[in-house]
Amino acid sequence: MRPFLKMCQTKTIEKSVLGHAKAIVDACLERNYKLALEEYMRLAIGNAPWPIGVTNVGIHERVGRENISTSKIAHVLNDEQQRKYA
Repeated sequence: MRPFLKMCQTKTIEKSVLGHAKAIVDACLERNYKLALEEYMRLAIGNAPWPIGVTNVGIHERVGRENISTSKIAHVLNDEQQRKYA
């Protein structure tokens, strides 16, 4: 939590991470813990079918290819320090 709080205090946290954190806190305040967990999972691993970064799954173009794009890869997994604390 220290790195996260330090980024909040220095105002260097990314807006996407801050948005997810706000959604988690709002869900907890409403006692909707299932929604908070879902939002945490979106923050931690993203919402992509291949959250670890796989974008080329074969040599042929597939029907669901548009669902596997680099824009849906979680940003938290790209940074070692954030991955450690997520």
